[in-house]
Amino acid sequence: MAEDTAAAASEKVRQIHSNFDSDNDNFLNLEELSALQFETSGNTLDKDQYVMVCRALGCHPGRGISLEALKLTYAAEGTDVNADYEKVFSERSGDNSISKAKKSKTTSISSMSSNTDGNDVGEEDVLEVGENGVDISR
Repeated sequence: MAEDTAAAASEKVRQIHSNFDSDNDNFLNLEELSALQFETSGNTLDKDQYVMVCRALGCHPGRGISLEALKLTYAAEGTDVNADYEKVFSERSGDNSISKAKKSKTTSISSMSSNTDGNDVGEEDVLEVGENGVDISR
């Protein structure tokens, strides 16, 4: 029974990841993760927060958040994949902005992975993360 619950949760995370991966590269970049954050909490994610989240999960900010990394996020205490799944896939949110973006395929990966001066996100942009991890629910 616990295996069924874990498998169902894993599938929900996969569907959430796929829904927001508008460029279909199997990673959530800044815009995609920010859209997920907005859809599930009403808050956006800025570049510094995105870099912290990536580093905390062992992902390179220039590439994005992998499915496995998103599963780790949902495995953390205080996150509810069922609630987020309902917010993303309920009838009320059927017209969310990321779905429109996914249909239009207008996301530019290069614009997501560059900082304001046009340089790629690099080690100098990394913020240290405390031992308790990063709260992406702000």
